[in-house]
Amino acid sequence: MGQVIAMTKCPFHGDTDPSLAIYENGYYCFGCKKSGKLEQWMTDLAHQKPVTQSALHTRNVVKNVEDYSYLYSDEAKDFFGQRKIRLDIAKEFRVKYNKNTLLSPLYNLQGHNSGRQIRYLKRKPKYRLIPVIRNKEKQYPTYSRCLPDAEFDKGGFIVESVYDAMRLWQSTSIPSIAILGTNMRTELLMKLAVISKQYDTQWCVLFDPDAHVIARLIGTKMRTYGLKTLEILPEFKPYEYSDDDLLSLVEEVF
Repeated sequence: MGQVIAMTKCPFHGDTDPSLAIYENGYYCFGCKKSGKLEQWMTDLAHQKPVTQSALHTRNVVKNVEDYSYLYSDEAKDFFGQRKIRLDIAKEFRVKYNKNTLLSPLYNLQGHNSGRQIRYLKRKPKYRLIPVIRNKEKQYPTYSRCLPDAEFDKGGFIVESVYDAMRLWQSTSIPSIAILGTNMRTELLMKLAVISKQYDTQWCVLFDPDAHVIARLIGTKMRTYGLKTLEILPEFKPYEYSDDDLLSLVEEVF
């Protein structure tokens, strides 16, 4: 396919280390062996079932939800500290702690609970999705509207994780939609198009540096749905910036 122009985590098999090579005219994963043209990539992502590390390691229920609380251990405080997330922001996002795990509620665009996500502090895989049961069927979340009461009347971020959303809310007061990885499905795109008809909403795709190529592809896909979209391609991860630096990074967008 020619010269490799970027390496990134593969969204098709729950990659933990960058194993997907991006070429000028296609892509190839050295892990799951998936390959194809870049133009087909977004179609593949939109129509597949989630196969992130979160989706590969699920359980029916969290049996000890009542044991989770806002009493964070030193390990949890270190986790938030390393990501420059204040504890009051973690509590605003209703993230609770129990036995080296963090439990985050997830929401759909209507603000209703769509499941939960566990974040392990001392084991891999790091994430696990917990479904909701509706009509006797398990439904797994594929994204989360972070802070369900926050409106997108001024704009919003599209980010990879709930913790990225916390970091950006803390520094910019702009809400986010976390797609729980790098796979943005068509269902969400259609719903965002409805929101954008209600508000003159500016969407900003902000992923980690190793996912710049995917961020561009998602931005292109969003624009095909009529969404005002801009990709910010940072040099560092969101938590590696100070609050002031993050605000400066995005202030021209919003």
